[in-house]
Amino acid sequence: MMGLTDAQEAFTFARWVAGHATDPNTLSLRFAKLWLAALDVPQREDIHAMAQRVIEADGTPTQGQISALKLLRDRLGLTRS
Repeated sequence: MMGLTDAQEAFTFARWVAGHATDPNTLSLRFAKLWLAALDVPQREDIHAMAQRVIEADGTPTQGQISALKLLRDRLGLTRS
């Protein structure tokens, strides 16, 4: 799992952060280095696609969600298309 020696610790932290973060950009900033180091491009594209599906689940995304999605794409090291 992403080459982590203690994946449970990372997931526990991720769950805590998700419950306490008021800004999704905080999450992407915290995990950007891990994602870039441990995931290949298709896996990072999957994360971006999942985030896009989440923001579209309730209808049209807000401008804040669109901005966060663009920033996530940059932090995942994906080129803009």
